[in-house]
Amino acid sequence: MRKSLKIKSINGLLNLQKLKQLKAQTKWLAKCTFLCADNKIIHGCKEVNCNIGFIDKTGNIYNNETTNSDRVINYGVFVHSDCLKYILKTFKVKLNYSHLPI
Repeated sequence: MRKSLKIKSINGLLNLQKLKQLKAQTKWLAKCTFLCADNKIIHGCKEVNCNIGFIDKTGNIYNNETTNSDRVINYGVFVHSDCLKYILKTFKVKLNYSHLPI
């Protein structure tokens, strides 16, 4: 019985190590940039609501949507910061909201 407990502990530890490794490998996913409909670019946003709501470093809230309806809220689209850098490096385009075929 003790042997099986040790094996479970080792397996649990290995899974924890794999999770930590996965977290480190996908850290770039958390780096968000928000392309506002007024072509403002907000770097360093944090996702706060399931790929829909984002907040910047000063507490401003942004909504990931392409139409504003009648709400008084910042809206636009979210982009991973690394993807934005890739587009700039590869295509020499400083991407903003106006570039998108909404």
